[in-house]
Amino acid sequence: MRDYDYFIAALSDVTTDIARISVEGEGGSAQVIVQAMDGRQLPFDGTLDDVYTAVENTDTEGLYSGEDASSIDTKLKLFSVHIYEALETASGSAKRLSLRPSGVKAV
Repeated sequence: MRDYDYFIAALSDVTTDIARISVEGEGGSAQVIVQAMDGRQLPFDGTLDDVYTAVENTDTEGLYSGEDASSIDTKLKLFSVHIYEALETASGSAKRLSLRPSGVKAV
């Protein structure tokens, strides 16, 4: 069983310098909302469970020396980079964050 509370807390920790993370709803069907430092709120286009799965599928092999590449905490580090890049490249008309095989895109 997935620990969504831990996951959101850990995601919030790794994105603290780039965004604020909030959740609307409960459990895996909840919506994850990223608030950029400029105030824009961009919800993920999937559920909390979808975001969790995207993080689990993140390949961190060889990226963080001395860390367990299969650890959710290690995967969250790279996923936070994807969020940062999506926010930095987002157009002013972007309304949500889309989960992609290569990361996250603001659309």
